[in-house]
Amino acid sequence: ISDDKKMKSLNSIAGAFNMMPAGANLNEGHGVSMPSREIGSSQAATKRTAKNLTNVAKQLGGGDAMQVLPLDKRSVRVRLQDQILFEPGEAKLHPNISSLIVSLANILNQPEIQEIVIEGHTDRAPLQGNSTMGNWELSAARAMQLFLELAKHDVPKNKMVAAGMGDTQPLPASATHGNQALNRRVELIIRFRPTSSQNSGSTAADS
Repeated sequence: ISDDKKMKSLNSIAGAFNMMPAGANLNEGHGVSMPSREIGSSQAATKRTAKNLTNVAKQLGGGDAMQVLPLDKRSVRVRLQDQILFEPGEAKLHPNISSLIVSLANILNQPEIQEIVIEGHTDRAPLQGNSTMGNWELSAARAMQLFLELAKHDVPKNKMVAAGMGDTQPLPASATHGNQALNRRVELIIRFRPTSSQNSGSTAADS
């Protein structure tokens, strides 16, 4: 596929999508559905971003390789399985995921987003081979690699935080279905700016 076609595809992914219906739940019953009342601009941005990210996940295919899990009206969790980002036991990003990084960066580079926490996670199995890293070091290195790559594509560094969680936060059995390899993942917790009439009034007065 030509570079021109790739960019057109990415632009279509990162463009404006319709907001999800009120009360939509992207986690098929396992996450928190979004309330249909009192939808402010913060919640509208949350829903729009979740919709855009879901379209990226569909483009990837691969089942649960990328999951979008709305948490509440001001935050969204994105779960990326390690095999789509990294080689086993390695912290270096796959060279063939550049289009995914561009898509994520285009969606994440918006003023409504207040903070993006990038968490690296591992399972409890010791690393194989000649690696000098333990699970915690690997999780931290992977989180930082994604941090740096998103920063290269203009996601503001002052909005991002990278954290290595090691094996301290395994997924519940209902999420892994006994497949502990699913604990090897990177998660993005995206938080949006709160909005209120008081904030709006002070902004107007300051201008």
